[in-house]
Amino acid sequence: MKKFFLYFALTAFTAFTTTNAQAQDRKLVNMTGYNWYSNTWGQLPDGSWGYTPVKLDEPTLYDNYYYYYNSQNQLAIETTYTQLRYIYNDNGTKASKETWNFSNGIFCCTMAEIYEYDEEGNIILATTNYYNADGEITNSNPVEYSGYINGYYTIMKTPYYENHFEYVFNDDNQPTQVIQLSGDDFSNIDQGVFYTYENGVLVKEVVATYSANAEEGHEWDNITSTTEYTYNADGTINTRYVTTDANGSHNEIEWRYTYSTLDSSFVPQNVTADGTIGNNEVYVSWDAVPGAEKYIVMCDNTIAEVEGKTDYIVPTLKDGEHQIAVLAVVGGERKNISDFVKVSVKDEGNLPMENFKVNGASLIEEATDWGVNKYYALDLSWDIPEGASTITDYKVYIDNGQSWLTTSLYTTGMPADERQDAYNDISEWNTGTRIWWTNFENTTQDPETWETISLQSGPDCKIWICAVYVTGESQPSNVVEVNVYNLANGIEENPTGIDNSTPLNNNSNQAIEFFNLNGQQVSNSHGQNVVIMRQGNQVRKIIK
Repeated sequence: MKKFFLYFALTAFTAFTTTNAQAQDRKLVNMTGYNWYSNTWGQLPDGSWGYTPVKLDEPTLYDNYYYYYNSQNQLAIETTYTQLRYIYNDNGTKASKETWNFSNGIFCCTMAEIYEYDEEGNIILATTNYYNADGEITNSNPVEYSGYINGYYTIMKTPYYENHFEYVFNDDNQPTQVIQLSGDDFSNIDQGVFYTYENGVLVKEVVATYSANAEEGHEWDNITSTTEYTYNADGTINTRYVTTDANGSHNEIEWRYTYSTLDSSFVPQNVTADGTIGNNEVYVSWDAVPGAEKYIVMCDNTIAEVEGKTDYIVPTLKDGEHQIAVLAVVGGERKNISDFVKVSVKDEGNLPMENFKVNGASLIEEATDWGVNKYYALDLSWDIPEGASTITDYKVYIDNGQSWLTTSLYTTGMPADERQDAYNDISEWNTGTRIWWTNFENTTQDPETWETISLQSGPDCKIWICAVYVTGESQPSNVVEVNVYNLANGIEENPTGIDNSTPLNNNSNQAIEFFNLNGQQVSNSHGQNVVIMRQGNQVRKIIK
């Protein structure tokens, strides 16, 4: 019995899943989408604003999907902007579907959907686990499937909602319509998919939303998408044409399918990867495949084509572990891919900065149409360790200890007008208007202008710098703890002088200012057990 997942947003994929079974010796290896329309946002002739769709003379590239198969002719890898990997049980059923992409600079599994089956081979539970870069599960969401009819589930249940599906089948037990139901008693009709067949082959499917208030016979007039199929002589899909209208935009995507005949004898053997050749490069080699005119080397989620040889040097990689596989191209067709081999690289010159200092801070006020933005500029310095590799940028991090605002990257790197070819010669930096500072717990506003004036305060924060190398970001420098507000306003962090409330300088004509221990300016010293008094550039702590 087939295992069928009905996702209304991806119903076209079910056609690929079922129809492709008609040609077991041929497998889909590429699906490329081309958009035949462009949508321009602007004012319409009636004065309203919306999209103006224009049919193109030639379509533009919409997206590309590539499919790779293991030595058992099972779909092993699917790539687009991310990578999916399929793991199988001994009986050939899918054990899991893993999502691989970059997390904190590391290519790793960030999500995995794990399947459980009943005795008839129907999926009854799909649990999605989410992982951090260390491989630890951070969240888990189960979805239960039940009530199978002809291999199709009729109930889908999550911890948050439950949907029921009502089917109509033809004489070949193919679904001609599937209606999604919701509500407390599952009597609400939400959405439907309607299938049309010719000679037992799916040629059209329409997704529509239901309108209970429409005139009789027009309840399904709100069509979300229409998909039409054409086929090759061997029964495989040739094209899939998807038409959608959403929020005033009109799109027509033509998906074109490419196939290969697979054979496990074409799997490259003895794939090895050596990451010790230096410069974070990896030397990859494999045995020749008879008849191969070229090879494709996959490193993480990138590919390189190699012609006329059985080795390849992968260019500079980030520090850490990488996974590499190879497949052969024979007769112009991509064949089965090898298993992944793992390799680690480490740039010994990827070193943290030393002796990091915050030498000063200054308040900068910037007038905007919405008021005055207030920022702090920090004067920073550090030492570059001997033996450091080529530095391409610096990043400054600030952690102010707020529970909902943890470590934050306050600068994404030096601005373009300050960048230089030789970052290894830069050991100081004024961040300009790039540090926003406030105390979120005690935010106050001007009662007349509603302007936030919480810049009068600022908790102690931790600041550090990281160097950016070609091979990845360095470990943090030493961490400096400082109160930015106090530093910018000349208030000593740990004043030691204790005096009475007499002026700091009886001969000075400068005004006396008072601050509490949070760095907030107060109108006078009344009501304060301890107060900071400032006159000019002289500061004292007063105990009352």
